[in-house]
Amino acid sequence: VNNSARWTTTVLTPPVTGDEPEILISSVLYRGYQLYDEDEAVELINMGPTPGVLSGWSLCKQGSGGIDCWPLPDMVIPPATRSWIARNPAAFERSFGHPPDYAAIGWPRLANDGDEVLLRSPALSYVDTLVYGAGSVDVPGWTGPAVQAYYNNLMGEAGQILARKRDEQDELPLADTDSEADWMQSLADPATGRRALYPGWD
Repeated sequence: VNNSARWTTTVLTPPVTGDEPEILISSVLYRGYQLYDEDEAVELINMGPTPGVLSGWSLCKQGSGGIDCWPLPDMVIPPATRSWIARNPAAFERSFGHPPDYAAIGWPRLANDGDEVLLRSPALSYVDTLVYGAGSVDVPGWTGPAVQAYYNNLMGEAGQILARKRDEQDELPLADTDSEADWMQSLADPATGRRALYPGWD
């Protein structure tokens, strides 16, 4: 992991690349169990038929002067496989019971009251986006209202993982619509929404 990397607003000319891997943001833990939310993490899934090589990819969010991006560690995700990336591997393991697949030490924190998570390819295209809470919905790759944590008498926000709805046949995410409807917390969907997920749950 390159600990000296910094968030930057990129204005570079996109490089010439071949076909991009089919990668989605599958889960985000933004308000964790550990002190100062040190167990924050983002999970990516490879929806394509070949290994996803993510060298040169980055995660981004809205900054004061535009969209700021942070490089992903060099990583390869096999087909139909999820990989967790954690800002603090030890804190992640305390919450989840297993280490993350990759570490990205030094990432800025995600805001508890709302933020944006954008996945950007080396071609500088935003291939997937999640907006939650009070995050800005005026970012590339998102339509409609932000995802909100799901509450009831048993489920709270602390430790809740924002997660995509899954096909019950193969456990892969349902078709991506770039909206709140894709996520299991969706209040608008009483059949496959209105759900929550926490570290350690199957």
